[in-house]
Amino acid sequence: MPVERLNLLSSVAILILPVIALLVVLWGYTQPPLPDEGTGAHIFQLSIAALVPVTLLAFAALYVLEHVYYAQQLS
Repeated sequence: MPVERLNLLSSVAILILPVIALLVVLWGYTQPPLPDEGTGAHIFQLSIAALVPVTLLAFAALYVLEHVYYAQQLS
């Protein structure tokens, strides 16, 4: 997978996942209190947990861009 495509995918995911988490929290304000965690809580947890590998992917793509791709272009 090219670095540019990887960077684009991780950038989009880093923007979308927090929005999903925020929307789930806002949706929770419209629901009555639940005795146990509902589906919204699990969606929130999964979207926040998914940010970790996506963020690492973005930094890995940046590292490859700066240390591999640019080094090849200068050679």
